[in-house]
Amino acid sequence: MKRKSIGVGLVSYGYMGKVHSLCYQELPFYYDLQAPVKLVGIATPSESSRERALREAQFEFATAYPEDLLARSDIDVIDICSPTYLHEQYVVMAAEAGKAIYTEKPLGHTLDSARRAYAAVSANGVHTGMAFEYRFVPALLEAKNLLKQGTIGSVINFRVVYQGPEHLSITKFTWQLDKEKAGGGVLFALGSHTIDLIRFLIGEFDSVSAIGKSLAVKGDVEQLVLIQARMQSGAVGSIEVSQVAAGSGIDMRVEIYGTEGTICFDNRYPNILRLCEMTKKSVGFQEIQTMQRLPDAVFPPPRVDVNWLRYHLAAQYQFIKGLDREINLVAPTIYDGLKCQEVIEVVLRSWDSGSWVCLAEI
Repeated sequence: MKRKSIGVGLVSYGYMGKVHSLCYQELPFYYDLQAPVKLVGIATPSESSRERALREAQFEFATAYPEDLLARSDIDVIDICSPTYLHEQYVVMAAEAGKAIYTEKPLGHTLDSARRAYAAVSANGVHTGMAFEYRFVPALLEAKNLLKQGTIGSVINFRVVYQGPEHLSITKFTWQLDKEKAGGGVLFALGSHTIDLIRFLIGEFDSVSAIGKSLAVKGDVEQLVLIQARMQSGAVGSIEVSQVAAGSGIDMRVEIYGTEGTICFDNRYPNILRLCEMTKKSVGFQEIQTMQRLPDAVFPPPRVDVNWLRYHLAAQYQFIKGLDREINLVAPTIYDGLKCQEVIEVVLRSWDSGSWVCLAEI
């Protein structure tokens, strides 16, 4: 039976709540949806946030209690943009109510919390999605295709850098700076993206060695983490994440070196994937113009420049598409959130112990 509409109930209306709401509103312009997506309810304890959500995103109603969203038969999806330490609570509630769940990363503030959330969705068989939007960068989708085709041979090593300047100019204390609520700092905020992206492109992690650094800023979380990794495939690599990189914007660089070539991506130039193929007569790199070449998109034309919000749009679209079991293997689920959390855990253990830690140990 064809759906008449897809109702969304959003939990929390901060920065990411705005992003998700905006993307749901814009989905009909970018994709041919089988049913319209409606922003039905917003749940947030802040009265000013409720008023702003009603005014800006045109939700049909606002409440201080997430339970009010679960009770509505016209809400199919619970979208969780709350502080990380509340993710488990809301995932479990939504799963037990039989709602589909889309949640911000990371899945939990601890591994145990993430495991309980995953157990709840598994027990109730609900459809889930994680906001790992970098899987939907057109250039990185092309990188995935090239790796799958063996264009650069077997992967030898990789390097990922993801950095920003956020913690150089902190003016007030927020939950993101509280380890008890956030789980950690840059490892959770940016590192979760890089970990998921490497899992997506190369495969599962085997073991890691890591160090971190906390600066004398507000809060008790780390601002810099350096990770060395061994993959189950035999590849090795490094991940560097920082929130104290002066002059950075959303700076993500990915380099993957294989036996027959190299793939490079730089988010400062998001429309281009650089490829070197040793088997070709030409020397050096070629630039592949990927632009807005995304699956199922009907707008805008592929020649139009891509941007960060477009990654979120594509991620949310694939989640919505999956409601009717049209599964895209690229689309991350809460299972991927759990696997990412496992890597975060071994990074933390390695940092504490000063030694390599295997995923098999947790």
